[in-house]
Amino acid sequence: MTSFVRAVLALVVGVGTACGVGGPPEVGSSDSTSSGATTGASHSLETGSADETGVAACDDPVAAVPMIFANRCADAGCHGADAAANLDLVGEGWVERLVGQSSSLCDGWVRVIPGDPQASMLVDKLVAPASCGDSMPVGGPLPPAEIACIEQWINGLEPVSCDTCGGTACLELGTDPNHCGACNAPCPTGIPCLDSACACPEGTVHCGDACVDTLANAEHCGGCQIPCDGGLVCLAGACVDGCGALTDCSGGCVNTDTDPLHCGGCDSPCPAGGECAGATCGCPGPAVTYGADIEPLFVADCTSMGCHGFPMPHEGLDLRRGAGYADLVGVGADQCGERLLVAPGQPDDSYLMHKLIGSDMCQGNRMPKGEGPYGPEQLALVASWICQGAPE
Repeated sequence: MTSFVRAVLALVVGVGTACGVGGPPEVGSSDSTSSGATTGASHSLETGSADETGVAACDDPVAAVPMIFANRCADAGCHGADAAANLDLVGEGWVERLVGQSSSLCDGWVRVIPGDPQASMLVDKLVAPASCGDSMPVGGPLPPAEIACIEQWINGLEPVSCDTCGGTACLELGTDPNHCGACNAPCPTGIPCLDSACACPEGTVHCGDACVDTLANAEHCGGCQIPCDGGLVCLAGACVDGCGALTDCSGGCVNTDTDPLHCGGCDSPCPAGGECAGATCGCPGPAVTYGADIEPLFVADCTSMGCHGFPMPHEGLDLRRGAGYADLVGVGADQCGERLLVAPGQPDDSYLMHKLIGSDMCQGNRMPKGEGPYGPEQLALVASWICQGAPE
């Protein structure tokens, strides 16, 4: 078995937005940043003001910008309380949902970069034509004076106080497989980062650029970087003369009747979520079906407006109730040529799992975006479903 999702057993495309820049977390605040969205035609706020044309005044950008967002971006199911792509631009924490956050629609863009409005995705989306996706707001462009006010606000922002690892976007070192626990500390390909550590499969440990079984590995016998001398093999974490009744697999002594990495023979891994019994791979645990177990998860986490639901499912992947199974199983991923979103029986080869883990992605961000990445239990559930053949 490969090193893939076995780690968690021991979305799928990048979200866009129909109404603005895509969505989530926190960086500084002020009283004006907690202004809530208002209702009614006037859209009046307690903070800020507007001239007789309805254009927001910008004597104080910190006060004016939330008024602009409330007036121009909160209607029609866009970026109000029921936010498209989980990006609420008027509720408490709107600054944190913008500053230093990667765009979920356009690779390489950051929503707001303090001091650099021209490099900020927010400004790019407001000035037609946008470099990526549609210009915003959907009802028509902002007046130039309001765009200038937003640029003035960005110029006045303090630098972000988060880990960027030399880039411009904030990174979550606790879950980023490319910077797991520290900058430039990648996990092995296909291994998720959970709680700032690479979550290697049960029975293996992270040694260098791989997850290895130190009980049966001649290069890492009993621990990382502890090789056996020439002619010796690794048995139960010790270098010995021979494997006895066990099988010698590249200097490691294994039981091919039960070892999921060498099931039935050397280098014959079981798929992620599988186990080896009687030299045969199987998928243990309770039965998992899409309708009963997987669909409720995806409907709750992946179908907000601008993502994989109404009005136009991103990347053509509709995960709303009754639609997701047909769009996932045996279907090619738009982002990755011939790779399948879900390859029944093969979690390791399913692009869906790579998007959920955040590893070996062709483009875009780890999914789901709005509520943060899935943890071990959710990843294990999806992997088990695929391992069992992805039943409907």
